[in-house]
Amino acid sequence: MGTLLESGIPLQEALQIQVQSIENHAYQRSVLSMVDQVASGEGFAQALARYPRLFPLLIQRMVFVGEHSGRLDQLFFFLARFYEEDVSLRAKNLSSVIEPLLLMVIGLGVAFVAFSIFTPIYSITSGLGL
Repeated sequence: MGTLLESGIPLQEALQIQVQSIENHAYQRSVLSMVDQVASGEGFAQALARYPRLFPLLIQRMVFVGEHSGRLDQLFFFLARFYEEDVSLRAKNLSSVIEPLLLMVIGLGVAFVAFSIFTPIYSITSGLGL
């Protein structure tokens, strides 16, 4: 959106282009309805506010400020950087949470293999009476 708005494409047309590039059907339907709402004269921030489960309050408020300041294109670049860093940080944290769990699973696998090897050996030696 930031690139489209920065290049001079009107908001309504930029939203129509965005609809074609979105793969998620819920977001696609919401942006498609926003095209109609913006065309009828409603503000973009008001159109976003109709979908609080899809667009967080931070985005709604930032778009409201960007719309009133006339710098909506720069706002979208800022939001893209912000959420890119957020996703990167969450992915890094997720790997540090999953690591101990994977260690436990591997440990249980090794214990199972060891138990599977030593149990028959023990039963054979106890059957021989040694």
